[in-house]
Amino acid sequence: MEQKKCLARTYKTYPVTPTEADMTKVWYIYCVQDKTIRYKQHPITRQSVNNQQLTFAQRLAIANGICAYYNTAATAAIPTPAPSAVQKYSPFIITRLRGTLADAKPNIRKSTHNTYTSKINILEAYLRQHDIAELTQDVAERFLAEIKATRKPATVNAYKVTIQRLLPKEEKKILDDAKHLKVFPEGAMYFTRSEIVRLHETIAPKHPQLWLACMFVFYCFIRPRAELLKLRISDLNFQAHTLTVPGDVSKNHRTQTVVIPRPLMTLLDEWQLHRYPKNYYIIGKNGTPNDVPMPNNYLGEQHRLILLSLGFDTQKYKMYSWKNTGLIEAIKSGIDIVSLQRQVRHHSLDQLNQYLREVGAIQCAQLYTHFPSIEQLKPTDSVLHNYIDDMLRLLQNAQRHEVPKNERYQLSLMRAEIDRIIG
Repeated sequence: MEQKKCLARTYKTYPVTPTEADMTKVWYIYCVQDKTIRYKQHPITRQSVNNQQLTFAQRLAIANGICAYYNTAATAAIPTPAPSAVQKYSPFIITRLRGTLADAKPNIRKSTHNTYTSKINILEAYLRQHDIAELTQDVAERFLAEIKATRKPATVNAYKVTIQRLLPKEEKKILDDAKHLKVFPEGAMYFTRSEIVRLHETIAPKHPQLWLACMFVFYCFIRPRAELLKLRISDLNFQAHTLTVPGDVSKNHRTQTVVIPRPLMTLLDEWQLHRYPKNYYIIGKNGTPNDVPMPNNYLGEQHRLILLSLGFDTQKYKMYSWKNTGLIEAIKSGIDIVSLQRQVRHHSLDQLNQYLREVGAIQCAQLYTHFPSIEQLKPTDSVLHNYIDDMLRLLQNAQRHEVPKNERYQLSLMRAEIDRIIG
């Protein structure tokens, strides 16, 4: 087998000898075999090290060091340790993680790829800061501990899962003993009915497309950014009153169909969506259905600014609040739990039940109406106290409709006394 040769190169040019003019570009290490580029090995950017930008000489030294390491490893029976420059600026584990991610890129969403890339970048910065070349169990635990100090438990767990998923099979055990942190859900708050009225009066007249998006989230429980912005006119069935969420759009990667409730169907008729081409996005750019989708963060930011103008706490209230509000109103209206499960697209009733508890949709109305006040629990010198045994006997007989005529007057007095006590 011909020896692999590694060369430093600038992006989209090959071969190249880097110069000062190339400092604004990204340099790459490519493995070449039979004069054919096999795969991209390592990007070398002009990144900050110890709060200082790399000079041209430093950057070139790193590139040459990585090339020398790869050339040695390609022919040696046992790979030699990476040069100190590689240890400091380019941990070899990062190369392997990026390689795995590059292989997986065609099969994952763009947003997932961006999330994974971000986590790899943060791990790389940590390894560089501590002059670490490889990822061991101890290093992994210390890295997650540092992440835990500034981020929520769910984020720490996501780092663990991401890194473990990208590691080679034989190295996945590195993170096996890392503790999975308990997550305490903090879902978006739901809107009360008076708040819904205020929001409708504010949003619908001036921002009709934003209101249409909110209603899709409210009635169909569509995720506002990950799903809604990718839905097209062809996903709507105007005759069957249904909306199909394709598998390449849905969070769970399953194609599922939900009902479009009558109020939302009326709104769709007002928009005359059936007149638009099938390939148009429902929430398109420039305020109407369009063949160009709405930018990811535009509606969410617009909604956030409106919430701020109305005095809402935007840490608790978000566009996602419309989904939780829809769940609350669906429960209040008496929609059965099985139909609700299908509409929310949860895989089980247990999952839906847990979600409903988190958003506060499962409550006992009798706790509000039947719980006695402290004043009602105080002892009283009323007739009830003097004739408690007779009262119990009379009430039991009254329940069985067996109260004698001569005791009915006494029972009416007791009932009057009960009414007086409880107000």
